[in-house]
Amino acid sequence: DNRAYFGHYENEFLCIDLNKGERAWTFKDREFPYFSSPAVTKDRVVFGGRDKRLHCVKRDSGQEVWAFATQGKVDSSPVVVGDKVVTGSDDGRLYVVSLKNGEKLWSYEIGKPVGSSPAVSEAVLGTRYRTIYVSFWMKYSSNWVGHDTGTNKILHFWVGGVNRIYNLVQGVGTGPLVASVDVQGVITGGQYDGGTNGKFAPNLGVPGIIPRGQWVHWEMVFTGNTAGNADGTIEWWLDGAKLGSYGGVQFVSGNALWESMEWSPTWGGNSGIRVPADQYSWLDHIYISGKN
Repeated sequence: DNRAYFGHYENEFLCIDLNKGERAWTFKDREFPYFSSPAVTKDRVVFGGRDKRLHCVKRDSGQEVWAFATQGKVDSSPVVVGDKVVTGSDDGRLYVVSLKNGEKLWSYEIGKPVGSSPAVSEAVLGTRYRTIYVSFWMKYSSNWVGHDTGTNKILHFWVGGVNRIYNLVQGVGTGPLVASVDVQGVITGGQYDGGTNGKFAPNLGVPGIIPRGQWVHWEMVFTGNTAGNADGTIEWWLDGAKLGSYGGVQFVSGNALWESMEWSPTWGGNSGIRVPADQYSWLDHIYISGKN
């Protein structure tokens, strides 16, 4: 809408019309400045203030919708995730509140002031894209032991209301770890259960081994099927080398448009391997984009 939203030290939060170079509206509550960067949705703007509150106003007018009180200044920049808002406060807590009415859903005691912007492990795409590109960096600890099912799931992707595809690292015990992709609950394209489930290993001559204790760069491109057709595709890369390319997938009966991505690390299945020590996985620089 060619508007900029920001607060400043003179106790106001502003909306500037960039085409006209003038204020569209001004929000001023009490004599406290606003250092928080806002989260902007299609109809609301959410921001924190040094008045110890999280504010939500209407995007078109700046009229206040609700205010949520904390026990410390809110310099943390909020993040909107679906119908929820996540923010930190100098009172040492992380808060999750309802975007609709500002009701507190839960909070977590961190113990130190929270001034940074929270990171979330789910990206809501909103059924806009048939093709998505995903990039991220990951590392397993040097003592990583793979489950005896070979299952080490990382990112999960929803289409048609169901988690139908995820990337994973296939590997058992201290053996090699291989960057792979699985599908589940699709109409056709998999190798098992009448084509509804599939395990896709690297098929382009590159082994795709993930070394323990080192950062690696994953990239993936998933294209959903058009209505009634098995024309969905799956491609992925590791450290710039293309590992796999599969086609002939029909995720759903209609047009397959990606809905959300979730980081939900899943180690193992129902069998009982024991891990000899604590082990860790890290993700960083997660990026997702899409096109039709």
